[in-house]
Amino acid sequence: MSTTDPEGNTFPIEDHFVNRLGLALSFDGTGSAGAAQIPPEAFVPGTKRLRTAYLATLVDMVAGHAPTGGVGPTVDLRVQLLSSPPPGGTIRLACSPLRVGRRLIVAQTLLYSQEHPTPFATATTTFINKYVGGNLDAMPPPAPAVEESLDAFIGARVRDDRSMELTSRARIANGLNGTVQGGVQALLAEMTAEHLLGGGAHMAALDLDIRYLGSVRTGPLVATVVSSPAIHPFAMVHLTDGATGDLVSHVSLTMEYVA
Repeated sequence: MSTTDPEGNTFPIEDHFVNRLGLALSFDGTGSAGAAQIPPEAFVPGTKRLRTAYLATLVDMVAGHAPTGGVGPTVDLRVQLLSSPPPGGTIRLACSPLRVGRRLIVAQTLLYSQEHPTPFATATTTFINKYVGGNLDAMPPPAPAVEESLDAFIGARVRDDRSMELTSRARIANGLNGTVQGGVQALLAEMTAEHLLGGGAHMAALDLDIRYLGSVRTGPLVATVVSSPAIHPFAMVHLTDGATGDLVSHVSLTMEYVA
């Protein structure tokens, strides 16, 4: 199975970022639900802590199919941890629309571990109410992972002490909207906040709030911490198109050290 990016390049869908989530969707007529078998590359490298951007990507896909099918694009997405995410196993997501309007769908998604009935995270999302189709149940199994982490998979590079960048390419693209996939944008922002605030130590987000404002037409996609490190552990990150300087996303993160 293959898909095509905005430039017309065909690539195996098994190798796309979204296909690495291990996610399956279901619907009950009022909302959407998902179950994801956590892949080993979803953790902050060298730790047992899931990347919050991985959770945000799961939310993006599940809430983006509420209540009965794929809609989009995403307007905003916020994930807040209520307790430590699971170190493995299966994550269950339950999405309930709060309002289905003519133009927008606002929803809440609760995230659960396989073992506990109490959610470990909550998320709120806003999507444009425009049907775009799609069926994650039809996704093939992911190709064998070459990279050891999603961090490595997206291929981000350090620019300076407060910014990172990545080159848009087929395996991380959002083909429907001609930009970089929203979960990849969240991951780049989380990695950039860790790069500046961590001092070489591992960090992950407790609270990740991303507002999607534009598209990456040329690239590279550049993430820059624009807040003062004096308000550690908070970071405000702007994602811009490196060719034009246009603002692509605005991200607010509260970070924590992880092991």
